[in-house]
Amino acid sequence: ISDPGETCDIIAPLNMSALDPSEAILEFDVAYAQYSGAYADALEVLVSLDCGKTFTSVYYKTGADLATAPNTTAQFIPENDQWRTESIDLSPYIGNGNVQIKFRNINDYGQTLYLDNINIGGAALSVPDNTMNTLVLYPNPVTTGGYITIKSPIDEQLNFSLFSIEGKQIKQITVPSNTSISIKDWYLSSGLYVYEISSKNRIQKGKLIVSPASR
Repeated sequence: ISDPGETCDIIAPLNMSALDPSEAILEFDVAYAQYSGAYADALEVLVSLDCGKTFTSVYYKTGADLATAPNTTAQFIPENDQWRTESIDLSPYIGNGNVQIKFRNINDYGQTLYLDNINIGGAALSVPDNTMNTLVLYPNPVTTGGYITIKSPIDEQLNFSLFSIEGKQIKQITVPSNTSISIKDWYLSSGLYVYEISSKNRIQKGKLIVSPASR
């Protein structure tokens, strides 16, 4: 998918209150191939100590620096020798019991990126399963007088924000997942909008197309 600048996040909680420096090493395996040299998706790892209000970047690679295999225009599926292990020193965060580790995939064209074997101090880090990380805005497109639903595999409260394509906030609401939301009173014109959905440990961004209501 060509959606440059859009991001997809996976956030994992981590208790570092009792770790010693030898255990405070985050390791993970990554596999990625560029679609071509003209497109450079990126992977960033960030850390938060304030429940996700702010994040500090501790790892960033993009394009050829991130790639573990030759460019391919087919969907990339890595061979056994097309993985690389990365290590990040998290010792500055020792003593904190409420650390959040965010893995952020940044789109440039959308070739497939793989992560596996995520460990801290040799123990597996608990990252939510991808099926539990999916938030889907439906339907999309939607008519100006229609309803939208934020579908989630779990029941939770979600923060929904809608912006104009220029970045001006139009609407911000908190709603339960899997609940129909009328947009009739939002008085939206037909066109393209940007949305952000966030929950306790997930953030989903995307574009919403609004079309005229049928007569």
